Amino acid sequence: MKKTVSIVLAFLFVLLLFSYASAEEVKRDDVIVFGRYEQDNDLGNGPEPIEWIVLDTQDGKALLLSKYGLDAVPYNDDNNSAVTWETCTLRTWLNDTFLNAAFTQEEAEAILMTQVDNSDSQGYEKWTTPGGNDTQDKLFLLSAAEAKQYFGVIKLNEYNMAARLTSTPYASTKRASSYWWLRSPGWTEFKAAFVNHYGALESSMSFAIGNFAVRPALWLDLGTSVYESVTVETSGDASDELSLAGRWKGTSTEKGTGAKYDMVIDIDSNYSGVMRISQNGQQLSFRCRFAVSGTHLSIEIPANVVGLSSISATYGVKDGQMGIAITFSYTSGGSRQYSCKLQKVN
Repeated sequence: MKKTVSIVLAFLFVLLLFSYASAEEVKRDDVIVFGRYEQDNDLGNGPEPIEWIVLDTQDGKALLLSKYGLDAVPYNDDNNSAVTWETCTLRTWLNDTFLNAAFTQEEAEAILMTQVDNSDSQGYEKWTTPGGNDTQDKLFLLSAAEAKQYFGVIKLNEYNMAARLTSTPYASTKRASSYWWLRSPGWTEFKAAFVNHYGALESSMSFAIGNFAVRPALWLDLGTSVYESVTVETSGDASDELSLAGRWKGTSTEKGTGAKYDMVIDIDSNYSGVMRISQNGQQLSFRCRFAVSGTHLSIEIPANVVGLSSISATYGVKDGQMGIAITFSYTSGGSRQYSCKLQKVN
């Protein structure tokens, strides 16, 4: 039987099953299976199905990012030439070597050709290095701006769990680290942006670093039947663990200071809800959305709150308790991390 690569989280008691999903059913934070690539490093059993995180859906298409680091490839083979995403060898590798290896002809046709924005707005605002011309690509990497939008990636954020990466065993044999490339330039034209092992934005020391992981991104036509969704079915007592709908109450503790806050979360049947954090009669409310499969928790910054640049969070449920790790990142450059424990009350 073929082995599949999976990351087992102790606090989740789930069984992953594959089933077809229509375009109407696919939504942000879902995980779908599309294409195949060597992952378990057992070449004798062939390539394994690739899991992708749905970052966005628009007009019958979905923006996908690989769940794991799939390979380790330099941004550019020649470290002595100034390049942009348009001219780097990693772009060629993705749209030639990887595309042909990972997808059948039918699957490749379902990947939409994308007008990739490489304007200055897609880079880190304090680096003035030009991003080069826009490109037409089936496969690409996230930009610094997109990594910030979807994962809260910013400079000097040491607690961004949502952006941290695990590479596959195959990629690990090629010395793939937990760092992953972005397509945006670094702080000079001889460097590229990447996400480090903390989940923070950095600039590489060299284009030719060969142990940074590659997380391909693509826009998929959801009107095709070449992909499958990963749905969560309960096993044994897991049904109680995964019934998120209802009210949860508990305490949020700030790392470092030990300051405690009361927390209440009301979650509806669609895994969306409102999170309320209060202390000494003062309360903040946040709209939030829990990933149906996986551990990602999206939290919106309220319009009346100033000074916050991003919020990243993950969650898990075990033994009737919900645990949440939240990082609030500030426009001033600092961040605060909180550990939350809640019980379901109805």
